[in-house]
Amino acid sequence: MATYVLDSSNTARLPRGPLAVTLTTSDAGVRARVTTRSESGAAVPSVPNGPHMVILPSITEMTTIGALPAAGLERFAPNTILHLSMTPEGALGRGGDTASLAPRDVSGLAFVDLATVAPQPDGSLQITTLLDVEDVPLPPVAHAARIATRGVLGVDHVRASSEMGVRCIVDLSTSMAPAFAQRAVAACADIVAGVTAVISGQTTVDWLATGPAATDFVRVGLADFGTRAGDPPATGLGLAADLVPGLATPVSGPTLTVVITDGPVPAVPTPNSHVVGLTVATGAVTAPATAVCLLRGDDAQERLAGDASAITAIVADLLRSVRERGLLA
Repeated sequence: MATYVLDSSNTARLPRGPLAVTLTTSDAGVRARVTTRSESGAAVPSVPNGPHMVILPSITEMTTIGALPAAGLERFAPNTILHLSMTPEGALGRGGDTASLAPRDVSGLAFVDLATVAPQPDGSLQITTLLDVEDVPLPPVAHAARIATRGVLGVDHVRASSEMGVRCIVDLSTSMAPAFAQRAVAACADIVAGVTAVISGQTTVDWLATGPAATDFVRVGLADFGTRAGDPPATGLGLAADLVPGLATPVSGPTLTVVITDGPVPAVPTPNSHVVGLTVATGAVTAPATAVCLLRGDDAQERLAGDASAITAIVADLLRSVRERGLLA
């Protein structure tokens, strides 16, 4: 008996024959359905066996195993984690070999492909996970923003050919003091981290805190970005920080440049850089390519951690102009 745990980098082989596929969730009250799709498009025979198991009697070509939310639901609920395992049907209850996928967070998705099963010349079935990018642990607001981004884009991670680098410029003007004090800058940075986790192949954000002619971006891990960017510098805030030098800094490939500010974002055409504003404000802002994080005199980071719909609205606004340009497709 062997149990193979499959993450983003390995495969397993099981004896060829009827295959029992078991799909459970971290929350017993949340249901998910197994889906199957053959490479040729032909129907894949399947036999339900209880609420969490499907038997695939015969696999004759590469077959993709996926999951859908329970009937009546459009998307998986927040914090839905799927557990998928596969065992030869004849070995059920007898300690046979099992291939188990690493737990998969599918929050906000309408569907997900989890693994492929392919017959091999030696008579075995090769199980390959489709988890390309493992989730890094994120703080609450960043985690919620990752879920929201998946919901907005309809994927758990964009294709490698559509990935964008992400850089973030934080306005250090004196007028930003309330935003720092109310943890709105920290919340915005967390949102940027969550978006980055889905649209970029990196686990870091390139960060620039504006200063006189500042152009040196610092690479910061996603889990730490809210804390690092959310604290004002020890030297204090400046009267009128200049955003232009940072915006004009060249990028090497398709890049989302997010500017956290309380004012308009200067128009600085830079090849491959798509600029959006993440504005901290006390009310609505009508500028194009802009999302708004509201200041309400409270701890914005704490408030947003408990308001998934507000985070979804911010993420949708943040990505709207990017998607309108055909990026992230």
